[in-house]
Amino acid sequence: MPHATQHADVATAQLDSALRGGPFHVALRAAIAARGLPLQRVQHHLSRHGVKVGVTSLSYWQQGARRPQRPESLRAVRALEEILQLPEESLIRLLAESGAEASDRDRRPAGRSYRAHLAASGVLDGLLAELGYPSPDGGVHTLGHHERIRVGPGRELAGRESHLIVRAHRDGVDRFVAVHYGDPGCVPARMTVHALENCRTGRVRTHHETGLLVTELLFDTRLRAGDTHLFRYGVEDG
Repeated sequence: MPHATQHADVATAQLDSALRGGPFHVALRAAIAARGLPLQRVQHHLSRHGVKVGVTSLSYWQQGARRPQRPESLRAVRALEEILQLPEESLIRLLAESGAEASDRDRRPAGRSYRAHLAASGVLDGLLAELGYPSPDGGVHTLGHHERIRVGPGRELAGRESHLIVRAHRDGVDRFVAVHYGDPGCVPARMTVHALENCRTGRVRTHHETGLLVTELLFDTRLRAGDTHLFRYGVEDG
């Protein structure tokens, strides 16, 4: 299977490069891709190590949208090194370096990180309010989330495909609100959303300075409380 072998070689090379140069979220993303593990399986392995981390948190970590900082999260990072068969302290080291760089940037107002800008300005809350949603929840709980990440030649995020199973906790739910955080330097106007299975693309909102995209994914049916729905969508980073 030459194609599969070539793909594995590329994934391994990207991982080696990311572990040497970081940043943390790129290395984590490359490691998960190289091992071929869906986030749901990563979460399962973590639970076997006695660490509880949500699939959404794992997704945010590998996008760079959030950084593990709490003691429980740092335990998860050390467990991930073992689960993903990485050298000891490799992810922790990159996480510490990323934190130091973020602190340096925050000391200089002009160089403030765009993630910090996002948190400070409440951009996400504003975009959700613009679409009429008080929160990304939208009336559903996520039961399963399988995410496939594509990494570009420069270790940047090229795109992601998400396969979700959700359960409605109220009647009348007919959509899901997806949030995508682009890599630093992305152009949100060039981002594209693809409805791949059991959904249609609705309204899309982006914010240039933060690299943030919020999109509606419309279902072809209205869910009643307790109903489950499986759907799949993709986002091409700008």
